[in-house]
Amino acid sequence: MIGEYSASGTLLRRYVHGPGIDNPLVWYEGGGTVDRCYLHNDERGSVIAVSDASGAMLAINSYDEYGIPGTGGLGRFRYTGQTWLPELGFYFAVGGLFFLLVYKEAAVGLRILLDFSPHSASPN
Repeated sequence: MIGEYSASGTLLRRYVHGPGIDNPLVWYEGGGTVDRCYLHNDERGSVIAVSDASGAMLAINSYDEYGIPGTGGLGRFRYTGQTWLPELGFYFAVGGLFFLLVYKEAAVGLRILLDFSPHSASPN
């Protein structure tokens, strides 16, 4: 994901990625370049913190054993650099032609993986 737009077409956020996939580095709020946040990643590529342009910490992100974000976190990109859709409660991951939705039902501790890749029907 490189940008988010409102329903009326207004640019809300832009993202700059590093080399490879799932490597978000910077997030710009709005259409300018002044309001910028830096995304800090761990060894797995998970965004563990967000800081503003001056280096002040805005949030520290945490995750449960399923990769579901804890409270108080910040940002669209979260566990292993995947796109977190808080409105739906799951991740949307794209790696080539592979689409994966991860959802955890907190009440019963259920984790569902839906594979929408073109090869998902293959026995291999």
